[in-house]
Amino acid sequence: MFIYDASYELVNWMWVPYYLGFMIGALVNYLHRWWNRQMLLVVFMFVICLTTALLPYYGYIYVGYAAMAFCGAGSGAWEAGNSAWLIEGKD
Repeated sequence: MFIYDASYELVNWMWVPYYLGFMIGALVNYLHRWWNRQMLLVVFMFVICLTTALLPYYGYIYVGYAAMAFCGAGSGAWEAGNSAWLIEGKD
């Protein structure tokens, strides 16, 4: 019946690796200095979509934790990249 065969408390902790990944992803924004920003944003969006879409199919809760960390890293990089793009556009 349950996707991960885990308790509610274990599933509820899935946001912790997400936000840890988000903080790391925000630092990944420095890659935009050397690589094309639009292509990196596409890659980050692909990571977000892939990890979210496959979340019910991972099988183990700890694999879900790792996937949420990657999703958070993609989200952090996406948010930081969009903010930098918005600030640059105000010149």
